[in-house]
Amino acid sequence: MKILICSKLFYPSNRIGAVRPSNFAKYLASFGHEVVVITAKKEVDKEFIPLNFEIVRISNRLSINRIFTKINKRINSTKNKKLEFQHTSKAPIFKLYIIAKKIKNRIRYYFKELFFFVTDISWYFHVNKHIVQNYKSHSFDLVLSSYGPLSSFLLGKSVKRNKIATYWISDFRDNMRFEGYSIWLNEFMKLCEKRALNKTDAITFISNDQRAMYIENLKVKDIQQQKIHTLYNGYEDKINQNKQTNNNILKILYTGQLYKGVRDFSLLFNVVDDLIDEGKLDKKRLEIQYAGRDSNEFYSQINNYKNIESICTNFGFVDRDKAIRLQKECDILVVLTWNTDHSRGNLTGKFFEYLKAQKPIISLTTGGLPNGELTRLIRELNLGIACEYNNYKLDYLKLKQYVISQYNLLANNSKLDFTPNNNLIKKFHYESISKELFVLIDSISKRV
Repeated sequence: MKILICSKLFYPSNRIGAVRPSNFAKYLASFGHEVVVITAKKEVDKEFIPLNFEIVRISNRLSINRIFTKINKRINSTKNKKLEFQHTSKAPIFKLYIIAKKIKNRIRYYFKELFFFVTDISWYFHVNKHIVQNYKSHSFDLVLSSYGPLSSFLLGKSVKRNKIATYWISDFRDNMRFEGYSIWLNEFMKLCEKRALNKTDAITFISNDQRAMYIENLKVKDIQQQKIHTLYNGYEDKINQNKQTNNNILKILYTGQLYKGVRDFSLLFNVVDDLIDEGKLDKKRLEIQYAGRDSNEFYSQINNYKNIESICTNFGFVDRDKAIRLQKECDILVVLTWNTDHSRGNLTGKFFEYLKAQKPIISLTTGGLPNGELTRLIRELNLGIACEYNNYKLDYLKLKQYVISQYNLLANNSKLDFTPNNNLIKKFHYESISKELFVLIDSISKRV
């Protein structure tokens, strides 16, 4: 079968969003399919020549790139600078300053949202023109689109509409709608979700809860639910050997974004802050590490706890290779997510990357809905401790006991408590996930 994969993010880009489509292409080609990938040229971090599938890299228009570079630098000019807070100031002028700053940040956010949308749509039109001009009707048996960003989804829709491919699988790495988006963007995304339901031959989500939420939101009929599937994210390469750090400093690491505080450290900070006050943790033997783009938000969350800043290390944004090295060098990994009425089943690709690291995991889930999918997976795979903010008091006590227990084990030169279910973890290797995709493709091609 000849398969076209439309994904703006692709290997060798170090962005986490490139991992899933890259592995699908790799393994589908190894399973005997003829694979062509259309992706963005700007995402390439180094030269890469595949041996078993074709990659077509298309850049955005130069004028758009120039404008994007200038405006993006201006928008991010204050990014990753530590925020200064003034707790004691109650003067009206200070309050007006805070209000004005919030309005300014919101305007900046919406402008950036609009600009990313425009540049992404521009890339879509440019690539779609290339596809229409270079491929004939039924050039491919199947097109697989990988959302996000939006352009990848729109390319899949166009390829199917123009009959360049017979079948279309729309893969959703992310939810199309998000609570942080503006109303107009969420309404547009809702229209795209409906189009996917009506025009695709199959839809895949990265979690059962995201699949369920999609079915509920669109009131999908039973007969249509049969084409909606769950294909989890996965990890690459072999599982690492769990090598503990040689020093007596307990290193707790989080890598990733914070989404304006939707991902929240506060439960962990509260626990550690109290344990230091109680004299059960020595500041010199504990380090909380952060690596990501949201330094401002990270410092904002630190600010509420007097003992935390002195034990934190902020690496700022690092590429994926550096992030993986940090994971190998730490003792405990943190994964953050949320679970709300409007957004469920949020399983970051970093969580599956953590599976390979073979380190204990602390998961923290914000939102009002209990028993989120991340919590269920942490417990099913026996990876560490899963805490939820809707059960704050009880999980605070559990996390407190967990942290001090692991800290004492390390202090006594003992191995940390970690007995994962590796037989289940192996099912999340991308080769296994890709085999599930292979079976789905095979079933679609056999439909009459």
